[in-house]
Amino acid sequence: MDPLTDDMARALARLADVLPRCGPELWASLGGPVSDDDLEALRGAVAPFVLPAELVLLLRTHDGQPEHQGTRLPWWPSMDMGPLLPARVMAEGQLQLREHVEPWQWSRAWLSISREGWWQSVLDLSSPQGGVVVDASWPDLPRVVAPSLVHVLDGVSTLAEAGLLDEHEQDVALGPARDSLLAELWADSWAHSPYPPRTEIDPGTWPAAWGGPHALP
Repeated sequence: MDPLTDDMARALARLADVLPRCGPELWASLGGPVSDDDLEALRGAVAPFVLPAELVLLLRTHDGQPEHQGTRLPWWPSMDMGPLLPARVMAEGQLQLREHVEPWQWSRAWLSISREGWWQSVLDLSSPQGGVVVDASWPDLPRVVAPSLVHVLDGVSTLAEAGLLDEHEQDVALGPARDSLLAELWADSWAHSPYPPRTEIDPGTWPAAWGGPHALP
């Protein structure tokens, strides 16, 4: 495995150790391995981009947080933009977004990985070094919220060990404490990021890899 998949394997192993003890409801919401058919459908939906190896490893271990008979799923705490999506839902959403969303609203280099209502987080597929995670919730401008998918996984284990999981719905009281812990945890990674964390990015100045710059309507 390459360094990114090594890091994801460690993050997944840590999650399997921490969540059953410190976040059993969140742990129980995770799905089993993705089917080969769903994974291939997702590969086709993101073409010409390639699925990052660390995302494939995550899906082969946990295929998102699938719905079970209409039960309310806990949001993924290190992003707070809905539950993690199964590969099938990612693929369906990717095809719909590419067809119906304007270029200044959505980059073809993004893949939605969590969503509920207008809230959604996306993974940047344009970087072979592992893409950043972006808050692409509507109608706000996009903001980079995590240095990588590995950070998103590992951050949850840290939050769980610190007792900062809210397993039912967003909890405003936990927000500042979560944000502070994640900012400290990811400080070194942010120092090397090409994008300023949690700063709105105007579509007119999007990186070329995201399909910009775009002229606002």
